[in-house]
Amino acid sequence: MEKHQEASLSDLNYRRCGLFIHILALSLVFALTAAGCRSVPRAMERLRITDGIAVSLNHLEKSGKKFLPPLDITGITVDRQNNDWVIIGNRNPKVKPMPIDAVKVALRAARFGLEAPGVDIRPVSAEDRNSQAVTYFAGVEQTIVGFWFFDFDYWMKRAALGDAPVIPQVPVYWRRVIADAQAQDFTKQRPQAQGTRLWLCAGKFTGKDERDTLTFDNTTMHVFAERLQDANKSRKALPCATQGVEDKLAGEFAKALDTNLDRLQNITPIEEIKGFSRLYQAFLWAMQRDPYRELTPWIGASVAKVDTPMVVPTVGKQHEIVRHGDRVIHKMTLHVAGGVSIRPTLVIRRGYEEILQRLQRAVLAARPAAEKAMWPFKFDSASEK
Repeated sequence: MEKHQEASLSDLNYRRCGLFIHILALSLVFALTAAGCRSVPRAMERLRITDGIAVSLNHLEKSGKKFLPPLDITGITVDRQNNDWVIIGNRNPKVKPMPIDAVKVALRAARFGLEAPGVDIRPVSAEDRNSQAVTYFAGVEQTIVGFWFFDFDYWMKRAALGDAPVIPQVPVYWRRVIADAQAQDFTKQRPQAQGTRLWLCAGKFTGKDERDTLTFDNTTMHVFAERLQDANKSRKALPCATQGVEDKLAGEFAKALDTNLDRLQNITPIEEIKGFSRLYQAFLWAMQRDPYRELTPWIGASVAKVDTPMVVPTVGKQHEIVRHGDRVIHKMTLHVAGGVSIRPTLVIRRGYEEILQRLQRAVLAARPAAEKAMWPFKFDSASEK
């Protein structure tokens, strides 16, 4: 009898202990869940626009304005009541105002988006070693956008060869190629022709969206490199696909550019290209959410013609390594090709629908009764309820 009671008490204690552990586990899960729920508002507090500017596409088209105000484009919202798209930005006096022509080009490229906006510089043919052809994509030829693309691309290739100014943080690729060759022990004469392609590409764009509003968190641009063993041998270009893995020095040059893109605004139109990329991605998103939007006035509007070269002298270098008196031991030829390709990948962070609805309300509530192409607004997700 006593043994039976001891067993019953032991079993009861075991069950009590199990119940306590179960309650403790549930409490822990509840605490973690509550912490996770609390983390969302904290993250949402990061969305703060202190000096916002809203730009109406409807009235911008009618206004005759030549430039947007100086702003960082942070997103777009669909104003269904006014059948309008409204660009959202944060005023930035350090940014050059974007020409309205760039808005037109972005809209057209998004509407007829069979290819990514960009430019490509490559050899004209295997027989013509002195010239390279410049090809433009998605309607950017003879536009200010095409000029930005060409200007950056042509600069990037000449900077790689030491023929254009570059910041100290970026090593000159060609000089390192020569130094590397000089350090090698060539036992016989061996001519070598190589080609390197350099690309500026739109990377992953991250943001938040709900039914009618998109905001960007990050809009990264990247520089990639690929090496060809024969500069004049036909091979399909692989923009944005490699990072110089076939050539360590090309990869390091591309990485140095990649890391220091923000420091190049006084040398190249990189900020203009970034702004265009955000605008282009914003329009791609808006067309998915509002596919029947009437864009004929924008599509048919004239765009000022800008000279965009179609052919350039081959961007290349030659070098001879002379040893044993005047004997040529090694002869190197390097041609640089490549281009610019703007096809962002948009990655959306979920769980921010309510805050974006409040952002849209703040933007549209500030919209003046009189028709205006632009108006100011402010939004702080921590205080706007």
